[in-house]
Amino acid sequence: MKGIVKYLRYGFDQDNNIELTLLINHKSSLREINQLEKDIEYDLNLSKLKSKRSLRQNRYMWALLGEIALKMNYDNDSMGIYIQLLEQYSFKYDVKSCLVGDKGILQKSYRAIKLIQNATLYKEDGEAIEFEFYKCFIGSSKFSKEEMIVLIDGVLSLAVKCGIDTEYWTNVLC
Repeated sequence: MKGIVKYLRYGFDQDNNIELTLLINHKSSLREINQLEKDIEYDLNLSKLKSKRSLRQNRYMWALLGEIALKMNYDNDSMGIYIQLLEQYSFKYDVKSCLVGDKGILQKSYRAIKLIQNATLYKEDGEAIEFEFYKCFIGSSKFSKEEMIVLIDGVLSLAVKCGIDTEYWTNVLC
């Protein structure tokens, strides 16, 4: 059984063993709980639930990026605005190279890539090999809470500069 629980309290039984009480909000777990056997040992691993940005917040952020792209005449290129913000706020990136035409390999591993330079390497026989160098950004889903706050503040700030009313967006994103 796996799930999210809340700690309520602990106490001691008559043999001075610790009894732990946890709150499970999912009634779907009841079937599994009923299958637990008394006096059988179970492996339990508890860890603090990490705060995750909600899918709803993610959808709203991308919707606002779309509005910004329209206002900036980016042909609805939300990804272009996203990359601009990642660069502006100096988010970490890797620099990777690939053969010309093979950027799909990088796109499978990174959320966003941006071409920064072309290069040519010559073999001893004079044959030219064309390369491209890219800035490769991880996706915001892997950002820390602090990094996400910076990105969302950047999106809202850019929206204000574009003349977009951000009252609604501020409520759903923050």
